[in-house]
Parts: sequence; C-alpha cells; structure tokens
Amino acid sequence: MREIGAWRLAFVYAGCFLGAGYVSGQEMWQFFGVFGIGGVWGLMLAAVLQAFFCIVLLSLVRMGNIFEIDRAAVRRDRRVLRAMISSAQLLLLVGVSVIMSAGVGALTEQVLGQGGTVASALFCALVFLAALRGIRGLVSVFSLTVPLLVAASLTLAAFAVLHFGGRPYTPAPQDAGSPLLSHWSIGAVLFVSYNLFGSIAVLIPTARILRDRRAARRGAVLAAAMLFPVAVAILISLHLAPETVRQELPMLALAQMIHPAVGKAFAFLLLVAMFGTALSCVVAAQGDLVRRFPPLSRHPALPVLVLVVISFVGGLFGFGDLIGWIYPIFGYLGFAVLCAIVAHERHLRRAQKEGEKL
Repeated sequence: MREIGAWRLAFVYAGCFLGAGYVSGQEMWQFFGVFGIGGVWGLMLAAVLQAFFCIVLLSLVRMGNIFEIDRAAVRRDRRVLRAMISSAQLLLLVGVSVIMSAGVGALTEQVLGQGGTVASALFCALVFLAALRGIRGLVSVFSLTVPLLVAASLTLAAFAVLHFGGRPYTPAPQDAGSPLLSHWSIGAVLFVSYNLFGSIAVLIPTARILRDRRAARRGAVLAAAMLFPVAVAILISLHLAPETVRQELPMLALAQMIHPAVGKAFAFLLLVAMFGTALSCVVAAQGDLVRRFPPLSRHPALPVLVLVVISFVGGLFGFGDLIGWIYPIFGYLGFAVLCAIVAHERHLRRAQKEGEKL
C-alpha cells in the first residue's frame, strides 16, 4: 500500500471514534451531556488528549519499530503483563463489535418498530464477508465514510436548531448516564482512553505507511478538529430535545421528530458508522489472534467467524446498557496503558538524544 499523508490518517483516526455510540448521541450523552456545561470543558479536554496520545503512539511506533500494543505499553520483557494487556485489548475489540451488533438491533426496533434479531444477523454476516479482505481496505473505507458522517451530523444539528430552537428550555434528565462516570473530567479521560485503546490495533499498522512524522502530528490534530464540532453539535441537539436521551439511539429519535424522511436518512448513516466500527474491530482482533496463534494463519476465516458469532449473541443485550458499562471499564484500563506508552516513548526519545550526543 502506498504511503498516506495527514488527511488520510485523520480519516482513519476519526473513523475509529465515529461509531454508532458517538454518532447516535448515546456515547456523547453518557460521557459529556449529563454534566451540563461541564461537558463542554470535558469535550475540550478530550480533544487535546486525543491529539496528544495519538502523536505519542505514532512517534513510538516509528522510533522503536514497534507494531504490537503489548510491546508498546511494556518496555521490558514481561511476558505475563504483555499477555494481559493484549488479552484486554482483544476483549475490548470484541466488546465494541458486540455493541455495534446491539446497535443494529436497537436501530431496527426504533425505525421499524419490530425486533432487530434478523437485522443483527444480516449485519454480522456482512461484517464477516468484508473482514475476510483484511486491513488493506480500512483506510479507503474511512476516507469515504468519515466526511459523510461529519457532514451529516452537523447538518442534523442545524435542522435541530431550526426545528426545536423556539421551545422553552427543559433540563435534560441527569440519571441517564453511567454510574461509573462521576465527573466531566473522568468522562473525558475515559472517553479518550477506551477509544484509543481499541483503536491502537488499527492505528499501529497505519504508522508503517505514514509519509513522515509531520504527517502524524497534522493527522492527529485534523482528526480532533473533525471530532470536536461533531460532538458539540450532538450535545446541542440533545439539549434542545432532552426527551430523546432516554432512547437507545437519541440522535435517531431526534431526526425522526424532525421528519420521517430525515429519520430514515440518519438511520442509514448510523448503519454506515456501525459497519465501519465493527469491521475495524473484527479485522484488528483477527490480526491479533493470528499473531498470537500462528497456526490460525492457515484458516484466517475461522477466527473471523467466531468473532462475528460472539458479536451477534452478545448484541442481543441492550445497546445503551452495554455502552454505559463496557466503555467506562475499559477506559480505566486503557488510561493505564496509554500512560505506559507515553513513558515508553519518552524513554526512547531520551535514549535517541543521548545517542546523538555520543
């Protein structure tokens, strides 16, 4: 694959974040919206942390020629600790793909008013077929879908302001958040942590084909610049129609309130977001399994099949409930991993400077 620049990296990075939880508003509300004005401060903190950790990670990969999360987080040869981190990331990837499957079921119920089990099964079958092509197509997929999702989210927010802007203000329910998120700063840190923890398996391979270090920095900043206004637009929309936050897919409920046609169009975009996220998680998890168990390389379809079956079965649980528990739990673990990656990168940078002096 040819080298990529800052914009294509930004699309990949943003695509890892712009899943069903983000675009639907469920994730934005639980991590930021419930804190009112504090959520805005949380969003700004999250944007800074997103760019910082991405730059550090890509710098570490290029300096140390490191392409596995366990080696990136654990500098010394601690096999048990490395295995624990690698296993935790695999669990998160599977958990996110489960959430995407649950999201398809919730979307089907919300749009068609009937059970989404069949829709989730078809969705998982499509993910299985696409995942067989591996990671090569992810950059191209995100380059197409991310601009579409950003533009659609901002457009829907503009419609929401026009449609609901004249309504008297009604405080949104504050009990619709996760009990694991007690403050906006915790929400911001955990939001970045679990998203990056789950995205590392996709971001590390892209570091191999980055044009230069400057592209890494510009790409990280561009991605944050795309994600931040989308998040603000979603929170403004939900505060204008607070009755939607108790729905499994709040932004879809808001779109349906504006006009049925708008609801159907946004439902399609949600499916696009879910598909991209589920595909990236399954491909990354399959690559990790093949790396850890080389005999699987002779049967690459087998781990993909197992992963999508688990996604389907796990997705039978509630979408919002899964987000409120799985994401924060892995956020705490992911923050520790990200701190270890920062320490490793700083160590390599110091060693490189000392070597230059000699």
